[in-house]
Amino acid sequence: MTVLKTGMAGLELIRQNEGIRLNAYRDVVGVWTIGYGDTGPDVHEGMRITQAQADQMLADRLAREFEPGVWAAIGDAPTTQSQFDAMVSLAYNIGVGVFGRSSVARMHRAGNYASAAAAFAWWNIAGGRVFPGLARRRAEEAALYLAAAPSAAIDGSLPQLVEFERAARALQEELRNQGFYRGAIDGDFGPVSRAALAAWRAAHPTGS
Repeated sequence: MTVLKTGMAGLELIRQNEGIRLNAYRDVVGVWTIGYGDTGPDVHEGMRITQAQADQMLADRLAREFEPGVWAAIGDAPTTQSQFDAMVSLAYNIGVGVFGRSSVARMHRAGNYASAAAAFAWWNIAGGRVFPGLARRRAEEAALYLAAAPSAAIDGSLPQLVEFERAARALQEELRNQGFYRGAIDGDFGPVSRAALAAWRAAHPTGS
């Protein structure tokens, strides 16, 4: 089985949602953070890095921690590039250890891809509060996860399509709540929805 690395879709999802901060700051739960959401033990108040350092830190951390961590969690389950990218993004946000115990990993290992996609939505809380940005990120990850399913999982039923539509509806609703989308909440994530998401990202360069 080919061992996947994080693809461009996964990298873009992580970068857009984590945002880039070259000066250390406290995140929403008070943890010192820098670069693309790096919270390593060396991150401290007053720390500053360059863009090149931030990019390298992200690449190194993915290769060292999150890519092998996701593979260890999902075993030899058939996995597409899109699914791997979505799970790496989730693991980067919630921690690789937590990901390994998550329903997303468990359902993926079982080949229940529709349930795995739905389980992304449960990880929308930080510091005991639901955050709209996390809800939007989970919807993006679920949509990416369902962008392509392993051929062995396609059996003529519709659960993947149903869950994709559910994730797309959630993302449309969040974009509408923030004033970026005026179309129908129909689960059809087409050009209008994508333009709204692009506008949201342009207005929120730090992913907050």
